[in-house]
Amino acid sequence: MGKDLVKENCPLCKSPFTDESYAQSKYCHKCETLYTPYIDESLYDEAYKDKYIVHWESDTNDPIQECRWNLIKHFKSSGKLIDIGCGTGSFLRAAPRNFSVSGCDVNKHCVDYCNENWIEATHTSCPTEYSEYDIVTMFDVIEHNPDLGIIEQVKFMLKDNGYFIFCTPNFKPSMLDNIEEWRHYRPAGEHVFCFSEKSIMTMAEIFNLEILDINFEESKIRLPEKNIATYVMRKKYRR
Repeated sequence: MGKDLVKENCPLCKSPFTDESYAQSKYCHKCETLYTPYIDESLYDEAYKDKYIVHWESDTNDPIQECRWNLIKHFKSSGKLIDIGCGTGSFLRAAPRNFSVSGCDVNKHCVDYCNENWIEATHTSCPTEYSEYDIVTMFDVIEHNPDLGIIEQVKFMLKDNGYFIFCTPNFKPSMLDNIEEWRHYRPAGEHVFCFSEKSIMTMAEIFNLEILDINFEESKIRLPEKNIATYVMRKKYRR
């Protein structure tokens, strides 16, 4: 079961799409964002939670969580953190003791699993607390979310000079001619967006965020050829 999200303009930079189509997607030549106007609502069901547990609750993913926390500690040694799209909470369970952590997810079954396993989580796409968090994370989430207004909400949640840290598949325009062969191109409702580095730079400019780091350490653990990029952004201090 899915929902069409057809748009005439790029959801990120608002430039008009051309008539060109790549597989089931539209490509923005200005900001290099690939957009698939469809979302699979089965992401909210219990079967998705079970699939998530099989994939992320395995010990083989411990190095990924360690890599994420090492990156975070490079910029912040302690603080209050929320993980948007926390799934079953594997990243949060790996948190060092000097961090206060919580999560949220649109899948109620995942949220219930977190709370049953000692991780504080709420059933929402994004909380509404103002200037509450030192760090907001979104790992393997932003490409699923059809509403990029969530970035503005992340800024609302962050303290001044707070950090927004997320990872997403690293799309390159050179992939367009053979886009269906790329393992992260999932037009059947899973990945609404494919972002290039230029896309993310455009995002930072639009939402007035400062890019501090583009990191591929997690990709070395998960996939070859820099297929996953992790971005560290900072909310600019309001004067």
